[in-house]
Amino acid sequence: MSMDQLPIINIAAGAATSVIGSVAGYEKGQAEKAAADYNASMTIQTMQQEEAASEQKFGAIMGQQRAMYGAAGVDISQGSPLMVLADTAMQERTEQQRIQTAGTEKAALQRYQGAMAAYSADVGAMTTFLSGLGQTATSIYKYENQ
Repeated sequence: MSMDQLPIINIAAGAATSVIGSVAGYEKGQAEKAAADYNASMTIQTMQQEEAASEQKFGAIMGQQRAMYGAAGVDISQGSPLMVLADTAMQERTEQQRIQTAGTEKAALQRYQGAMAAYSADVGAMTTFLSGLGQTATSIYKYENQ
């Protein structure tokens, strides 16, 4: 290898480093997006489990209320006992909505953060590539005009 080839090798190495850096940045962003999407899926799964637990909890409460009214010989089809059962059912619906809203919003935020991480990495990768391309072009120009 002659000394005349060293600048060409240096230019090629710089260009290769630029490409490798930009690809690595892109892959990092995609990995962060995939992790955020997975976290969002787990959030939805947790939300569904919380909804099921809430349903069981309120089912048990309403069962106890019916049993207590029945043991006391109270007619639950009208009046205060019916209102108590209706209120308990309303509390269940309110809790279900709260759980669903919180889980859905958290999952949406996680997906958004993943998308932004991927976008940011894409911009960073493109910046790295273009910067390396500019440095390579400058090196070629200097080499040809020495």
